[in-house]
Formats: sequence, structure tokens, C-alpha cells
Amino acid sequence: MSYTTSVRSLLLHTDVKRKCCLETELFLYSCILRGSGGIFADGDLFSRLSYIESRLLKDRSSGDAGGFLADCEERNGAAGRQKFALNIDAVDSYFRTKSFGDPAGMDGFIVKECCAGAAMRAVFAIAGSISPPENPSCYMEFYFADSEVAEGFRRLLANSGIKASVTKRRQRFVCYVKKAETICDALTMMALPGESIKFQMAKTEREVSNSVNRVLNCDMANIDRASERGMAEAEAIRLLDSRNYMQRLPDDLVRLAELRIQNPEVSHGELGRMMVPELSHSSVSLKMKKILAIAESLK
Repeated sequence: MSYTTSVRSLLLHTDVKRKCCLETELFLYSCILRGSGGIFADGDLFSRLSYIESRLLKDRSSGDAGGFLADCEERNGAAGRQKFALNIDAVDSYFRTKSFGDPAGMDGFIVKECCAGAAMRAVFAIAGSISPPENPSCYMEFYFADSEVAEGFRRLLANSGIKASVTKRRQRFVCYVKKAETICDALTMMALPGESIKFQMAKTEREVSNSVNRVLNCDMANIDRASERGMAEAEAIRLLDSRNYMQRLPDDLVRLAELRIQNPEVSHGELGRMMVPELSHSSVSLKMKKILAIAESLK
């Protein structure tokens, strides 16, 4: 099972208490399914719409209009899947006295944060995709057939503090989120705090791993530089020795030169700690400069 399928299943089985959120989900489902005449072939979506129907129409009388789900004549599709149908007329009748309007202007009438989360759940459940938490190139995408609806959804997210962008990909308009922090916020709004924590943990692990790698790379670079410098200094000392110049040097420089020949790979700090008495890094560097200057004058 893909991560997107797992998240979708969680969304379609989320328990919702607020009536306004149930109405928002129903409205978005009806907007998206209108393009197919209300017909769909998804058992989980059927269960979700049945759940919404039972919650919103629980007080209806026997004389009320039919429910949101209708019998579908197209029982089997090309792949042999059972098909279901959303009763668009019943949904329109339910919202006749509500404040819902054009789906492209959803940011105008969905003003509560909880309802924005409900809208995100509905759109993602039918046309959404998300990367696994461990994927460094994280994303969350919502797909639309209409550019105005996609832009309205982007504004809805922006009103809730979720920064998203819209682009056209093939024949669809995609409203997408890229940053891990923003995806965490979106998942929390969609009533999936557990998935939000997974993204946050994965982000933290990547940051720690990157930090450790940077430190290791820096250490390796320092070791390489120290080794190259040590080899150059050892070569200069050998030149002095070949010209019988070592006996002319002060005793402290001779002791340092001998330690460098024996330990060409260590840093100046380590070399200073080997000296008796011990020398600081800067003292070793200063003395080495004197030795290198003398060797350079003999070339």
C-alpha cells in the first residue's frame, strides 16, 4: 500500500463531530463528483458519504427527500467494479438554504479553520497525493479540473496559514505544498496529527544526519589540509638536513623539526602537545614559519 493510499484511508475513516465540517466535506465531494454525473466506484468513499448522510440526515422525517446516495444503474464498470452514485439533487436541496455557493469562491464561505481542514480532507480523499515522510523531496498535492477552483482552494489554504502554489500539469491544475513544515501543518488541520509527527520526525532525522555529515566532511577536510601541510613542512626540514643546516637552528626549532619528521600527518595543535614544554598551536605555527623561511632561502 502506498503512503498516499494509507493517508486517504485514514481521512475517509476520520470521526467528525462538527456539523459544519460534515457539510463542508459533503459540499466538496459533490463539487468534485459532478463532473462524473455523481457516479463513482469507490467503496471507501461510499462508506464516507454514508457516514455523512447518517450524521446530517439523522433527524429527517419519512416525508423528507431522499438521501445523498442513490441507486446506480451502472452497477459494474469495465473492470467489473461496483459503482455508486451521489444524489446531486438531494445535496443541492440540502444546501438550498445554506451559505454555500460557487466552489471557486470556497475561500469566501469556508471561514472556520476546522472547515478548511474538512475541505482539505475531501479534496485529498478524491484527488490528492503525498510523498512518504522519509522522502527528502516532500510534497502534498491536490488535483483539479478547473483553474478557478484550484486557485480558490489555494486561497482557502492561504487563509489558514498554509502556503501553497498552483500549476498546470498536463490537463490538470495542481495545488501543491512543498515544505515539510507546511505539510505538517496541513496534516494537523486535516485531523491527522500522527502523520504530522511522522513528517516532523523524518525532517528532524534528516537535519541531524545532514549536520553530522557536514561535521564529518569538515573534519576530513581539516585532516587532509593538516596532512598536506605536514608533508610540506617535513620536506622543508629534510632540505635543511641535507644542507647540514639543522645544527645552526635553536634547540626548540630542532626539537620541533624532529617531531615533525616523525609525525608528518598531525596538526600543529597535536604537535605542540608533544613538545616539552608544551606549546600552543600558534607558537608551533610561528616556529614552523621560521623553519620554512630558512628552507626557502636555501633553494
